[in-house]
Amino acid sequence: MPQNLLGIHGVVGLICVVGEGGKILHFAGDLYEPREVLSPTENTLRAVWIDSPQSAWAVGDGGTVLHWDGRLWHPVALASKHDALLSVWGCGGDIWIGGAHRLILHRPYSVGGMLVSTQHTVKGIWGTGKNDVWLLANDATVIHIGGDKYQQVPISTLASDRYNAIGGNTSEDVFIVGDKGLMGRWDGAGWTDLPTCTGENLNAVCGGDAGDAWAVTSRGELLHYGGIGWETAAVVLAGLNGVYMVDGVVWCCGKRGIVVQHLPEQGDGG
Repeated sequence: MPQNLLGIHGVVGLICVVGEGGKILHFAGDLYEPREVLSPTENTLRAVWIDSPQSAWAVGDGGTVLHWDGRLWHPVALASKHDALLSVWGCGGDIWIGGAHRLILHRPYSVGGMLVSTQHTVKGIWGTGKNDVWLLANDATVIHIGGDKYQQVPISTLASDRYNAIGGNTSEDVFIVGDKGLMGRWDGAGWTDLPTCTGENLNAVCGGDAGDAWAVTSRGELLHYGGIGWETAAVVLAGLNGVYMVDGVVWCCGKRGIVVQHLPEQGDGG
């Protein structure tokens, strides 16, 4: 039975998908031609972040951290085998890794990285640059790291704290999504509830090339936000766990090994 795929990210030239059993798939550019890549682990991989076709990072269960050097994926010893790692994001040589009571800042090309035990479970990481990093925690809190400032931005004003993912476009346009269609939006001053067109669990969200946003649900819905409201852009036959837009193409991954392309200007693809 195909493994469930849990995380997706990409840049022009490389799309990477990761999932259960250490599964790693590569797609060259925008072509739907998956290539299964040799994985050095059988642990479930839960998140991936691509810097370039020659550098990428994936994290998962058992403290697994992998680095892609353009040829092979290699394990990197940054966490213990007891760590459950859930999220990864990077910029300018800084690699942020989050998990259960764990936050790691890794600087592979310089000094100053750190390993932090934290009361938070860091479920999602997103940012616009080294001085604008957003962490989604599991206790009604978003943490904003701006330069040397570490600020908690409570989301307790929203309907619930059952949020699963974070993403956005700018520091004044950030989305968080969660169970039963929950969604919140940061506008630079505060959080507001954002109505959606679904009651299903929202598992991932990303910004778009045109300042819009995309999200996916456990029912297999791909949702689009164009600035006014959320609409269903497509529905597939398996639950979706990850979404990311690269060069105008929306990529989604999910249960039973599904990977889908969506071309907004042309309809469904893949």
